[in-house]
Amino acid sequence: MYYDSSTENNCWMIAEKTRRIKVPLKKASMLEKETFVIFDEARSRGSDMKLLPDAAAVLTLGPKLTKDKLMQGAGRMRQLGCNQTLWIASFDEVAQSILQVSGRRELSSVSAIDVLNWVMDNTKAEAVRGLLEWAANDVHFRKTQLDRDSSWWMKTGRWKRCTRRSFVPTKSRK
Repeated sequence: MYYDSSTENNCWMIAEKTRRIKVPLKKASMLEKETFVIFDEARSRGSDMKLLPDAAAVLTLGPKLTKDKLMQGAGRMRQLGCNQTLWIASFDEVAQSILQVSGRRELSSVSAIDVLNWVMDNTKAEAVRGLLEWAANDVHFRKTQLDRDSSWWMKTGRWKRCTRRSFVPTKSRK
């Protein structure tokens, strides 16, 4: 089961493997409790599905996973910490990165805290990258604006009129 946010459906859909069709949950021949729910980044924002009290979820970690995306995924488990469980999975590249950040040698010794620390490192790095990109864009904009203004200044000949004026400093008033 997955959430289809397209304008034609905008509802929970069931992909029935045996019949090889996709149908809205309300029209599906199977019961909701018999389904496997997929919450992915592309199709889960704004959707909500009440999961069973003992539901289990697999949270997949991507190379640059940040806190907001982690919370968007894990937050779907509304009773996490009660009877719902969360399994964490990743590719080797991500697992090695977590080991490096945590200082651990074995994957079996990695804790949820180690994963959260790794996610926070990614979040900080992404914030710095975003800030640098924003600053570079601002510098480019200001330079482009300055070049345009300088070009106008030179083309209109206003700089010649300014150089003809004499500048006499005035005494400051106390």
